[in-house]
Amino acid sequence: MKKFEYKAIQLKPTSLWSFNVSDQDVEEVLNKYGQEGWELVSIIDVNSAGATTGYLVSFKREIV
Repeated sequence: MKKFEYKAIQLKPTSLWSFNVSDQDVEEVLNKYGQEGWELVSIIDVNSAGATTGYLVSFKREIV
């Protein structure tokens, strides 16, 4: 039976008044964890009063 470990990180706003995460920033995070063997499971937006306040990014990798 395969076993997995999981990791969740938050991408947060760059300032109090704006949420600017560029495609390049997201790619850097995904590539960093991908190179360490983590597989992307999901990206979920976190919001408050209808405004995006961040993203929750979940990864998994097999325990060998």
